[in-house]
Amino acid sequence: MKLAYSNILTIFFLLIILGGAIFLSNSNTITSYTTLNNARCVSTNFPYYMNKGETKEVSFTIVNNGRAIWNDKYRLSSKNAPPNLWGVEQIRLDKIVSKGDSIEVKFKITAPSKPETYSSEWQMAQLVSNRYINYFGEICKQKIQVIDVGKCVSTREICDNIDNDCDG
Repeated sequence: MKLAYSNILTIFFLLIILGGAIFLSNSNTITSYTTLNNARCVSTNFPYYMNKGETKEVSFTIVNNGRAIWNDKYRLSSKNAPPNLWGVEQIRLDKIVSKGDSIEVKFKITAPSKPETYSSEWQMAQLVSNRYINYFGEICKQKIQVIDVGKCVSTREICDNIDNDCDG
């Protein structure tokens, strides 16, 4: 199959945007493959509300949609600011994850002490030179409203987009 030069460029840019790569062989055929490291979040188990300082178990289910096998050099890593916002920065995987397989990563988080709405963000990372700097794949996110149960209003809701009466 022969493609016009402009068609090849279009395909090349689309694949880069989608996270893949292409190569032209000597026979002018196009080969596509996914990147070495890639991940996709398929589900979350996070609370929408937590009391300040409260600790809860949470989880993400993540699919390995890259070509690498995730071993002891891979972690789910905090993308929060600061990284220890939820009391943990790195979570070790409890099994080897092959291409196409998924893993439920369970861990405990502790809510910050200041009541407000926070984003809890996590991303897969590969250990490189004893540092977790090679982040890859989709960022797993969940918004959590941290409340102060001691300051909840027991009557009418105040219109400030905060759950003041703690009814969720």
